[in-house]
Amino acid sequence: MKRLALCLSLLCLSLIVIAADKTYQISGFVGPSAASATSKVQVGLINTQTGEVVQTDETNFFGKYKFKNVAPGDYLVRVESVTRPVTVKDKNVRLDIDLNDKGGIMDYTKTSQALQGTAGTATLPGPSDPALMQMIAGEYYSYSGSTMIFYEPLFFLCRGWKGFWPRRQPS
Repeated sequence: MKRLALCLSLLCLSLIVIAADKTYQISGFVGPSAASATSKVQVGLINTQTGEVVQTDETNFFGKYKFKNVAPGDYLVRVESVTRPVTVKDKNVRLDIDLNDKGGIMDYTKTSQALQGTAGTATLPGPSDPALMQMIAGEYYSYSGSTMIFYEPLFFLCRGWKGFWPRRQPS
């Protein structure tokens, strides 16, 4: 009986410790509009109570940033001259920032209306465009060569058996 009580108390204590260590992330998009991204811009996360810069990140090619391991609380996200308040409670937060808006609030309806007026349909090119992301990822990760010719002499020297891989003729 004592053993069961001890196990239950340890289980409850570990659950309390795990719940106390819960952290979240703040992520989002930075650009002059919803259709164009701003890359290589510093984004700062500031604790509103202490005024201390907690984390910094730089936007990537798609204008996206991410702060990981953020404790619940009130923060400011600062990009260039734009500062947006954000509260982290019990879930991850997405905060998109429009650099052309005084308050930094991203208005996706303006971009959609502008595209409808010019093209007749509302398609949003830019950082969330799946075709663009696939094209860039394909260019980055694809490789149209063979490493077999390079490694064959190394394999021969190490193992002494040259015929393991078929010979490829250079094209």
